[in-house]
Formats: sequence, structure tokens, C-alpha cells
Amino acid sequence: LISALAQQHRVTMLQLSSSLFNYLTDEHPETFTTTRIVYTGGEPASPTHVHRLHGLRPHLTITNGYGPAESMGFTTTHTIAPAAEVRGPLSIGRPLTNKHAYVLDARLRPSPPGTTGELYLSGDGLAHGYLAQPTTTATHFVPNPYGPPGSRLYRTGDQAH
Repeated sequence: LISALAQQHRVTMLQLSSSLFNYLTDEHPETFTTTRIVYTGGEPASPTHVHRLHGLRPHLTITNGYGPAESMGFTTTHTIAPAAEVRGPLSIGRPLTNKHAYVLDARLRPSPPGTTGELYLSGDGLAHGYLAQPTTTATHFVPNPYGPPGSRLYRTGDQAH
């Protein structure tokens, strides 16, 4: 059980899917006894669970991460400040060093602040495409008008603002 191992080995950092984070927060909050930092991602973070865990472990730094497999780990992160009440939805934050995130319209132009557009990613760790799937690669990895010649943007399909 993760909870027992985390306590036994005095784990100070955990990286968990949002579902596992929620489960451990609800059913095994002792998992986080020695933990100082928790990263959650893979699916939208639950504001309710983040708030609950901050209430139980106020010393804990909880960071929401975003990054599909095509961008090799997290592309963006956001450290969530403890709050007096549940706040959500939670931000996916800003890009990590040498990674980029763009909210673009259908013509690959930046969406105006506060409006919704599609999220595109680029930078270090971005895949080159899908093995033996040239059509899928061509529709998801598009020329990057904001980067050096030959660079690509990954079209996530996710909406953001």
C-alpha cells in the first residue's frame, strides 16, 4: 500500500495522478504525513480534494501539472495556494523552462486574453510524431509560427483561456 510505504520510507515528494491523489486524500490521508511536496496531474485536479488536503496538511506544497505524453512529462505547473474555501477550476499554470504553451484560435493566432482557444505546446521534450502514423502526425504536429524554422506545435485538442 502506498500509504504504508510513504510513511515507512519517510517520502517527502509524491507525483500522483489526480485520481490517485483524490483516493489517498479521502481514504489514506496519512500517506502525506512526511510529504512536503505533491504533484498531481494526468486529469483535471479536484479543487475539493486539494482544499481538503491543505486543511489536513497545511505545510504541504501541492502543484497541479499539465502535460500529455506527447510533451514528455509536465509542460506547465501551478502551485496551489491554500485557501479558506474551495476554489476552482484549478489553473494548469505556466510553462516550465524551455517549454511553451499557446492558446490559439483556428488560424493559429493568439486568442485574446479571457477568451477560449485550443492549447498548443512546443519546446524541449516534444515528440516528433506518431510512429507509422503520418496522417495523425500531420494533424497533431503542425508547423510552429512562433518558433525557429522547422519547429512544431503539438495540437492538444484541449480548450484553455
